[in-house]
Amino acid sequence: MESSHFAMIFLEPCSLHASQLGGKGAALARLGELGFEIPEWFAITPDAIWTPSQLENAVAALGAGLFAVRSSGTMEEGAGHSFAGQFESYLEISANDVAAKIAAVRPHRTI
Repeated sequence: MESSHFAMIFLEPCSLHASQLGGKGAALARLGELGFEIPEWFAITPDAIWTPSQLENAVAALGAGLFAVRSSGTMEEGAGHSFAGQFESYLEISANDVAAKIAAVRPHRTI
């Protein structure tokens, strides 16, 4: 995989559209932007390609502990539809298992 196609977004409170992050990701970014205290996190865009070392570094940058991996389809919430609760969420995931859980939620990335 070419690292030039790497499209992971590290999020500090900033405005990003739901079309880039999905409903959950956009809501979390907005909360940070409004000054709410949120944990360190990152999102992976639907077209992202990453190397194992890039993902490992991203997870390590979050610090020690357990992680959550959640899908957030880019078409998850809309005026005429909602897929809330239909996608996968994995909680209390060890750093070693993050990549496998990301692979498990990726099929939902464009729904």
